Amino acid sequence: MIELPPESDYVIRFDSQNQTLIAQETEPTTAGLSESVIAAIAKSPRWIQLRLTSQFHYLNDPESYAAILLNSSNQFADEIAFSIACCPVGRVPSAALLKENAEALYENDQWISYADIIEYDDGMGNYSSTIQYRVLENGTEKIITLPSEIYYWYVVHPKITNEEIDAVYGPLWRNYLFNHNDINYPLLKEKLSAIQYLWDCQSYDQPGGRLWSVCINEHPTAIEAVSYWIGKTVPNQATGDRPGQASIIAHEHNGWCGELQKIAVAAQRAALIPTIAASNVGEDHVWREFYERGWHENDNWWSDTGGAVDRPDVYAYGWGKNMSAIYQWRGDGTILQDTERYIHEEDRITVDFTIKDLFLQPVDGARVIVLVKGPKDITFYRNLFSEKLQNLWDKLPEILKGKLFSLIFNKLDERIDHVPDSITGFTIATWSYTDSEGRCSVELGKNLSYLYLIQEGNLKKPWQLAHHNTLRSLKTGTDKSFRITLLDASRKPQKMTPENIHLPVCGFHLSFTSSGYQLQKHFTNEGVGRYEFLGSIDILLLDQDNFQRYQDGTAFSYLKYYDSIGAAINETFTGPTEEKNLYLIFRNHNRLTHEIIDFSLDVSVQTTGDRVQIVTPDTMLFETPFYCIGDKILISGIVTGEPVYLSFDHEPSVIELLPINGEWSYVWNTSQATLGIHLITISDGGNVSDEKSIQLIDGRPPSLTIDTPVDSAILERGILDISGRSSDNCDIDHIEVTLNNITKTATGSITWNLSWDTTEFALGDYLLSVKAIDTHGLISTHTHLIVLNESGHSWSPQIHTIFYSPSNLTNTSNVIIYANVTSTSPFALRNIVLYCFEGNETMSYEMYQYGKNPVQGRHEEDPFFNQSNAPLFGVELGQFSSGQSIGFWIVATDTANNRVQSEGDAFTIQ
Repeated sequence: MIELPPESDYVIRFDSQNQTLIAQETEPTTAGLSESVIAAIAKSPRWIQLRLTSQFHYLNDPESYAAILLNSSNQFADEIAFSIACCPVGRVPSAALLKENAEALYENDQWISYADIIEYDDGMGNYSSTIQYRVLENGTEKIITLPSEIYYWYVVHPKITNEEIDAVYGPLWRNYLFNHNDINYPLLKEKLSAIQYLWDCQSYDQPGGRLWSVCINEHPTAIEAVSYWIGKTVPNQATGDRPGQASIIAHEHNGWCGELQKIAVAAQRAALIPTIAASNVGEDHVWREFYERGWHENDNWWSDTGGAVDRPDVYAYGWGKNMSAIYQWRGDGTILQDTERYIHEEDRITVDFTIKDLFLQPVDGARVIVLVKGPKDITFYRNLFSEKLQNLWDKLPEILKGKLFSLIFNKLDERIDHVPDSITGFTIATWSYTDSEGRCSVELGKNLSYLYLIQEGNLKKPWQLAHHNTLRSLKTGTDKSFRITLLDASRKPQKMTPENIHLPVCGFHLSFTSSGYQLQKHFTNEGVGRYEFLGSIDILLLDQDNFQRYQDGTAFSYLKYYDSIGAAINETFTGPTEEKNLYLIFRNHNRLTHEIIDFSLDVSVQTTGDRVQIVTPDTMLFETPFYCIGDKILISGIVTGEPVYLSFDHEPSVIELLPINGEWSYVWNTSQATLGIHLITISDGGNVSDEKSIQLIDGRPPSLTIDTPVDSAILERGILDISGRSSDNCDIDHIEVTLNNITKTATGSITWNLSWDTTEFALGDYLLSVKAIDTHGLISTHTHLIVLNESGHSWSPQIHTIFYSPSNLTNTSNVIIYANVTSTSPFALRNIVLYCFEGNETMSYEMYQYGKNPVQGRHEEDPFFNQSNAPLFGVELGQFSSGQSIGFWIVATDTANNRVQSEGDAFTIQ
């Protein structure tokens, strides 16, 4: 696989004298990267290595990302590598946040019943993950496996739309939304705890002011549970600063559709639901979609007034909304056209653009912006101006803040307050980029008039001039094709003509596929995203004289020519066998489109000589192919005779291989090999041979298990025996054990142990941390909680209060039991269990920590600002029928297994 930058080529020479194919020497893609970064790329899944390499070239601190990858197990490494590779170019969140992002996926997975992350590994460096879901379809349970691409882009990806990475309160948004709630608002983790199904495959409208017991009985799914949580977490109309980050939105508890979209996408991804933002910016509404064998509309109306699940017709045909265009917003800043899902074919128009230069050659990478007249939300700009004005006032010396300046400031501030939330004007409805044929197409609602801004070269903000700029308009609701010629004469095409072959020929067989992409900057947040296109490559077969003319930029003749546009090629063709070399050229003629080509080329000639060659592994990515020790490596090539003999490092033992149709292959299991460079030799048993080097590296941290003490063990002070096991694909250097902020080295490695005298330790909880460090410095860490206790004490948790809310209960009340429980002993609280009884039936519920992870004060925009947000334990019980009387009490237990029971209480539903 080879990547061709715009306006470049790749040449393969057929040496007529030696009758061999000689590929153009190219610099490996990883050239210029450090040894540790190259090792991190080699350790990553093979399917992401090329894109990951490209991203590493743009990073300011590549070593931190390499270290995170190298010290990650394969369980996390694919998610981390994908997140590095597929964030906007050069704008990747910190390595620590990407590690937290990957670990949070698996932590949440342990809590969720309707989804399971599953792992795949073929042993040859292609490992990956995805999710299996349980869904209800016509009342029948089904297991559905999510495509891996959807999992990585729409569950794993740490970015939602145009916001900076969200860790404003400490934890990443994925952890914050799942594990934190403010008092009086629901906890997402709790609402999902008993859910067994992702979705029930039903399309429905959701009522306003939903009751948990009612809605979850009708739709016992994660889609309904998260939607309920959104409505109750953001129940108020937008006010104040209008944040763009999901964690802040969840803490301020207000917003319009923009805030609801952000928090919804984030919450559903935290809940392992693949979700993407959908936007109808032209008419001022946005929502989200979830994926389950296809994308499905999903929306929450503001102020907890309801919503919709899989109702794409609700906007145009329910609300009667004239919509221009809808697009999805991917995490790297790329947008994907989505209008067809929401506007029926008879209500849409197709507008095509074909853009060429003065030589009538197609122009790729031109931007077509669709503008429509409609409402434009300006609250961001209003708040930004207000903030700048306040900052300016704060910086003024007190001597200048007299009556005149105070009057001016107050007048300006008053005027800003009266600026409306939106104005009517031209709004960007969507945009697109031309492909290698200079074409792009947009689907639009037919009931509106449009203005089209076409820009090419040095693209910036839409209102900033590019090298070439032009406008078109369309007022009729019919399909339209625009053919546009730009005043661009910068690229005169090289003239070429066909040439007939009249000489004896040799046969070539070419198998070829290609794909293209453009790196385009998003004009909202400056992030550079990757737009995928069909591949478009010129393939030329030239003789030696015409190859020289081709290189000189003069007119030339070709023996064969293929214009590959989005199609695979599997062709057999001929070339002359005269005493001149032949050249097969892959030419990327595009201005901005990168081309990735994957091909195989065979040549058939009459020869009396023997030939043997190693084809794979290749050196396109690495100067010397890198593999992790323990991987299986495919070694393959071609030969004119049979058998062939494979050997490693000139060892006397050889492996005999029988070629099939002139091709040989062998899978080398490197689990018993040594680190370093290994020389592979293939020969025909005589004087003909070929060699290639492969480097084996240590790319996996050790595995580690703590056998004793077990996690959460309650022990007496004295001699503590600590033991366990570890292994590595190379060798364990040593084991470090840390307890009470003291670190010691254990005895042994594969099996290890350490005795620790805890006689002088204070009673209480301790974190036992064990590190396994291999001979290349890679580290694995495991921790266990241990509790040191002794008899003769009467410690127990302290139950201060237990109460229910609201105080006046009806059959529509969401009943919540709260408990204020603390520990004054050396031991932390382990769990609080609520017991409820009615008649002869008793139910138990583990209580959750509310207002924790992290502990926060109220935001000033929270309607409950004057109420405490101090942490409490709580359980939402939902609704009960009128006349029901429920008794309840709690049992609190600490880590030393000390427990205390509260007095009983009861409530009656009016």
